[in-house]
Amino acid sequence: MLVHVFLERYAPGSDLHVTNAAMKALMQYEWPGNVRELENCVERAVALGNGQLIDLGDLPAAIAAATSIPIPVRDPAKALRWATNSVAKPLLGPPQAPLSTTDLEDIERATIQRVLSR
Repeated sequence: MLVHVFLERYAPGSDLHVTNAAMKALMQYEWPGNVRELENCVERAVALGNGQLIDLGDLPAAIAAATSIPIPVRDPAKALRWATNSVAKPLLGPPQAPLSTTDLEDIERATIQRVLSR
């Protein structure tokens, strides 16, 4: 129900739908960031999607991984360009030690520290 509320907020009057696979992933995800994380996820999918359909490929990898359905890649060349563009490069670096917890605060702290050190 909240997904549809956020769809109406970020794509008012559009005929935007969520595929069954994407909805399954959204429902199976634990949502450690609660409603705010869901809202951000829907806003991101609306902004980056094709404006007609939200699918697994439009969701963040952690959420899409909540289901066993493979994640489709709509345009591999575009994904590769995005991953290797100059804006993303400064944030990429040597692999960091994996976090011992998936707590959102720990992830945010580690990300901020990594960005500040760069």
